[in-house]
Amino acid sequence: MVNLLGYFGIMYLLFREMMTGGISIGVFTAVIFSVDELYSLMEEAIVGRYGQSSSQIPKIRNYFEFLECDEETRTKEITNGKIVLKDVSFKYPNAHDDAIKRISLSIEDGEKIAIVGENGAGKTTLAKLLSGIFTPSAGLVIIGGHNSSEINYNGISQVFQNFNRYRLSIRDNVRISDYTKEPDDEEILGIVREFGLSHEGLDTLLSKEFGGIDISHGQWQRVAIARGLYRRNQILILDEPTAAIDPIEENYMFEKFREFSKGRTTIIITHRLSLVRFIDRIILLKNGQLEGFDTHENLLRKSDYYRTMWELQSERYLSSASLRMKKWG
Repeated sequence: MVNLLGYFGIMYLLFREMMTGGISIGVFTAVIFSVDELYSLMEEAIVGRYGQSSSQIPKIRNYFEFLECDEETRTKEITNGKIVLKDVSFKYPNAHDDAIKRISLSIEDGEKIAIVGENGAGKTTLAKLLSGIFTPSAGLVIIGGHNSSEINYNGISQVFQNFNRYRLSIRDNVRISDYTKEPDDEEILGIVREFGLSHEGLDTLLSKEFGGIDISHGQWQRVAIARGLYRRNQILILDEPTAAIDPIEENYMFEKFREFSKGRTTIIITHRLSLVRFIDRIILLKNGQLEGFDTHENLLRKSDYYRTMWELQSERYLSSASLRMKKWG
């Protein structure tokens, strides 16, 4: 309001001077142009720069509050991949409703599990509860025989959609997940070769800024998955591992997941139901609630919600395959 009143005040004074002959039309125009430029600079400085800086103050405050917190001590190491949820609910800070509502289930050691559901159903939140990153607002999560609030994350690998892109070599991008292991180029090469990343060599730097190469988002996702597989673990959690991969390569990727997941509990968050042939059971979520936890065949019989999802995706895949066949002749 002060800004607007000042602007109109200047306009009034200039117009009055021009009408009384104090200044010419040319001077009036020049001054108006200068005032506009001045106000633009003031707006950028005050509204833009100062406003942007002010918006960072809560982050800075949170950072210093974090530094002042007592260090969290987690000493329990998991001995197996069994996960049990007992009447678990979770609510984000300042949220009105629970993101996860009273879920009870048991995942056996070595089982392959998919978490499916529509956007906002709580899939990623549930995965973070299953890995111990989040502690429940109510209920109990037991991971590898220990309360989730006590485990130290050793033995758990997680690859979420917001994975890091380290400006390092392919070797270091994979090995950074577990530097306690003795470096073994043969092991690293074996993993990256399976995901089509070895053609450039392990010493290839993944950074154009430092003289290396640039790779696509899909290839970065493969690097992140290779990093998760390299880490010693009893539990592997993958969030949309084929999101940046086309459907033609998707089948190949699932076969590789089948091989690498032997002997470990594997949990995959996905929208693509084509992986049902790879997993043992499916956790079906709807609005944060457990709609079903069963095999693909049983869910098709019991759940109208799952059957609708399956049929819609099947139709889309068939249409896509038909278009590709027509394109390729």
